Amino acid sequence: MVETVLFGLLAASSIAVGVFLAVKFKIPDKIVGMATAFGVGALFHLIAFDLIQASLEDSGNYLIILIAVVSGAVAYFLIDLIGDKVTQKRSPRPPSTNAKESSGSIVISSTIDTIPEFMLIGLSLSGGSIPIAVIASVFVSNIPESLSDATELRERRWKRTSIIGAGAVLIVISVAAAILGYLLLGNINGSKKAFTLAFIAGAILTLVANNMMPSAYKETGKWAGLITVAGFCFSFTMSMFG
Repeated sequence: MVETVLFGLLAASSIAVGVFLAVKFKIPDKIVGMATAFGVGALFHLIAFDLIQASLEDSGNYLIILIAVVSGAVAYFLIDLIGDKVTQKRSPRPPSTNAKESSGSIVISSTIDTIPEFMLIGLSLSGGSIPIAVIASVFVSNIPESLSDATELRERRWKRTSIIGAGAVLIVISVAAAILGYLLLGNINGSKKAFTLAFIAGAILTLVANNMMPSAYKETGKWAGLITVAGFCFSFTMSMFG
């Protein structure tokens, strides 16, 4: 449990890095896009090796894994869609007249995006080994996400203290998600564990496709592909250490 809290905090510290950069500096959109593309590559490795390959090793049942991936994707899609509806994210009114709703959608979306990644950290730690590649992938992917979200809140005239407070709350939620992953999912094995890993893979893959890939390509163009490969190679290298 102590390890889960510590490594959860370590991975979540990237949120603090992103928030700090957003409130202290004016980071060019292209730099944010490059960091996002790098994070996409890291998450692709996590999905392919730490989730899908691991689920295959636990189950070997391709049908179960396929169903789980689709279920995770649909679950994330519906939860994200509900979040949009609740906060009226797609309101036709300009941001100046709808700042609270739009800002609320950013915070809710950030929370939804964070939970599956940190539950995976808790689940991975329950096996007794330190999942260096998982922690590294989550760490590098959360820097551009938190930087982008905090920058958008700053542009909507949030006070710095409010942005920092929102980041702190997100860190607490992230660590709580890691603890939940450790406690609720740590004892499952076989087909149940395989289903859970594949379910998380589907959720994260949908997150990457909907939120991160479009932003990365928009800001970096064709360079996004090479930077994504660099992120994948980084995560692959980290996997050699644990």
